[in-house]
Amino acid sequence: MQQAAFGQSIDFQYEKHHIYIPATVNGKAARLVFDSGSSYVCLDSTFLAGSGLSYPQRGKAMMKGAGDGMQTADVIFGGVSVSMNGKTYKPSPVPVIDLRAILKNPADGLFGMGEVKDKVIVIDFPKRAIAFLDALTPGMTEGYTQVPIEYDPAQPWRAIFPLEVTLNSGTVIAGKGVIDTGSGQGLEFTSKAAAKYHLDQLADRKPYKMDIGGVGGSSAGYVFGIAGARIGGLALPVTEAGYSTNTTGALASDVFTTLVGNEVWEHFAIILDLKAKKLYIK
Repeated sequence: MQQAAFGQSIDFQYEKHHIYIPATVNGKAARLVFDSGSSYVCLDSTFLAGSGLSYPQRGKAMMKGAGDGMQTADVIFGGVSVSMNGKTYKPSPVPVIDLRAILKNPADGLFGMGEVKDKVIVIDFPKRAIAFLDALTPGMTEGYTQVPIEYDPAQPWRAIFPLEVTLNSGTVIAGKGVIDTGSGQGLEFTSKAAAKYHLDQLADRKPYKMDIGGVGGSSAGYVFGIAGARIGGLALPVTEAGYSTNTTGALASDVFTTLVGNEVWEHFAIILDLKAKKLYIK
């Protein structure tokens, strides 16, 4: 990591294709999963129950995410304080969810993009370091491949970029990928994209189903082999992809074609500058 970023970086743990950042929640030590596919800070229900923390401003709300559907969640409407690397965030609202059941791994909460969408986000997977910076510094992007990004005005924290996927038949799908560090998967086409490109006609597809596929509920679809994929001319180390059959949630979106998770990003260092609409990959 370039020196200016290194001084502000946080060492993270990488488990089951997820980024775990050390933090404190109102003074209690916590491990938070960094999720660029979400705008929220969420707390895990088991962590909260055993933490001794109490928040009087509570209520209920409907939530949707990567799962197929919506779910009712407890929500904290004030008083949550999250600190990491000397910086403190005051997110609100804060949903309380059974995050450990979704990840199938201990997690105390989730840290989404709402608090850092105006920052330059540096994630160096090989060095297991992450940083939230105010701006790029000279030389920081040297050696990186630059990729233009866009974002949905309704969800300005979600980075969308040009993505090419070549099927085993030789067909090239020129679509739009979205960066989702909350996903432990690789490439997954939305159900809308699957219908558009007739992915249900692929002979080698194999079904999958997850009872808990993310916030919102279950998730299902198919996995199939691919010849390759590229971002901005940069080849990705992938030999298979999937597509979702979800009818609601992120995997039914028509804003992007493909969700790109950490099984792809873990091979790279990336710099995301949402304000400048640029992604850098090395």
